[in-house]
Formats: sequence, structure tokens, C-alpha cells
Amino acid sequence: MSDDIEIWVTGPLDPAAIRDVIGNTRGLHVARRSEETMVVTRGLLRRPSFSIHGPEAADFADHYPHLIVTGLAGTHRYLLSRDAGSPVDDQSASEVARRVSVSANGFTIDSRDGGIWPAPRVAHVGVETPTRRSTWSPEVLEALRGVPRFFVTVSETQIARSLWDYAEDALAERALAMTRTELLAIRRICAVFENPSYPLPIEGQNITHNHVSAMAAIALFEGGIRPLARTRRRPQKQRPGRFTPIPSPFSDSIGEPDWY
Repeated sequence: MSDDIEIWVTGPLDPAAIRDVIGNTRGLHVARRSEETMVVTRGLLRRPSFSIHGPEAADFADHYPHLIVTGLAGTHRYLLSRDAGSPVDDQSASEVARRVSVSANGFTIDSRDGGIWPAPRVAHVGVETPTRRSTWSPEVLEALRGVPRFFVTVSETQIARSLWDYAEDALAERALAMTRTELLAIRRICAVFENPSYPLPIEGQNITHNHVSAMAAIALFEGGIRPLARTRRRPQKQRPGRFTPIPSPFSDSIGEPDWY
């Protein structure tokens, strides 16, 4: 069996809609469907080419906690798979999955490369910014998973303060308007970056919590890890009042989803 392509939708797919979609694809049609599996056969030999398994009632956030920042959501998951030796190539498989997802206003995730289609978008301060999974570096994707049973509690203003301190002014403004989902994502990245052995690109300075929160915000907002604009803090007396840090209460981390 080949790698699966996941089809996420907010409700069970309509069999007739799937049949219409695949029926318009040359050489493919629906052969049978049960409550669990739809098998699509190809050509006169009627060999199984695709199996669309599902639906599995699921929560997208449970499967991809590091991607919920993109604003994606789904409650039913289908898997589009190909049997070994199937004559259908990767591109054709992806196209079929996409057509099926479009029929239900859903989206697909290709397990071969982690690609999401259509590309999700998330709003930041009124500006829509593309956030394809492929634009996040592997290091950031891994860090977004956090650390089991290790939580970092940091507030929006503390993160914004850290960014301003190191001359990341544009990102500091953005941090003040971040969503709760983005805040939780940055906290998970912080948990990873707090490991003293993590190779953050900071030289000539002892790495502080302030460095960590600024680097975590850059990782989330920009999708990669890079050096700070400066490694020493700017003078506190020059800091604008809107960046005065207000700590989160300790109880703020209570109830955070256990994604581990």
C-alpha cells in the first residue's frame, strides 16, 4: 500500500459527490462502497487502484497540534490509498484527493511531503499571510510539537517586549495582536528552545528566557530560525509603554490541551 493522502472535511462525504468527481476522471470510477471503504477501479481489468477509507470521526487538532495555528479544522478524516503496483501515479492520486476534498469544502494533507492543499491562510493584524506547512522549516515543525509534560507560561506582552529588546520592532507589534492559538504555539516552541543543548544562533551571550521567547516568536511568525537583529537588549528607558511586560498568571497554562 502506498503512502496515504488524508482528506479532512467537517462531515461525512456524499457518496454521489465522490462518484461524480471520480467519474469525471479518465479511467477511474466507483466500483463499490460500504460504510467503511470505497474502492475505485481502473480500466477494464477492474484492478483496485484507490481505496478511500472512512470516515473516521476525528479532531484535526489531535492529529496535527502543530498546524492548528493555520486555522485548519476538520472532524472527519478519509484516507486515499493506492495498492502496490497501482498504475496511478502520485500526481493523479493527489488530483483525485483534491477533487474529492473540494466537493465537501475540505482540504488534503499528503503524507509523502506534508503538503496541505489548498494552502491555509491565517490573519495577522488584518493582513492575510500564507502559512503553507512547507514554508516552515523542519526544525520549526518539530519544535511546534513542544515537549511532553513541560510547559512554558509567557504572555503576549512579555513576548513583544523580548522582540522589541532585540530590535525586532515589526514582529514586536505583531506579537501584541497575536491570537490565543499563536500564543500557545510560541509557548510550545519555547519549551523546546529552553533546552540548553538546543543550537540557537546566539553567540557571545548567555542565552536567557528573553532570548528564547524572541526566537520562538520569530520561528512561528517567519517559519525559520535566524539570529536576532541584536543580541544585547536595548535600554529599558527607551522601551515604549505598550511593550511593558505583564506576566500571565500561573493558572493560564491550566487547561491547555495535552497534545503529547
